[in-house]
Amino acid sequence: MTHQEGIARCLSSILSLDAETLAIFRRGNPFDKLLRSFDEFNSEGKGLYKNQRARNHYKMSVAAFAAYESGVKINDLYAEHCVPVALTIQKLLTAPQKDTASILAILQENEVVVITREEQIRIDAAVHRGGLGLRNRMPEGEIGCSRLEAAGIKIAPETLGNTLLVK
Repeated sequence: MTHQEGIARCLSSILSLDAETLAIFRRGNPFDKLLRSFDEFNSEGKGLYKNQRARNHYKMSVAAFAAYESGVKINDLYAEHCVPVALTIQKLLTAPQKDTASILAILQENEVVVITREEQIRIDAAVHRGGLGLRNRMPEGEIGCSRLEAAGIKIAPETLGNTLLVK
């Protein structure tokens, strides 16, 4: 079993609990931590977040890839979910099917892309501060990695094949 399949199994079990227990689980953000764990490790369970091996598993923006290639450390870049974690949690809670395969499919829709701090600020900052205000929402009428697309962020072709799976 991969790390990601294990997380999906845990979430499937949790989502199958009664409403009161599920409400208690949601307090204190353990749901958020579990979702983030999905992308913080490769399929073998080796850490990626703020780790050099992230370069081989996460897609990167053109700017982040150029920065990394010029010597900027992965710690100085930013790992951004394509879909805000809060929206993924909502999708999991309202999913008609709570089996492991369905949960895994939802989690795989929300991949992490490494971007620069400047790109992250553009996505997340409030509109009145010059940003797009997309920290906890998606752009209207958009699908896919549209928060990145709305910010004009392109994925470096060299990283398009990157995946959480160990090849």
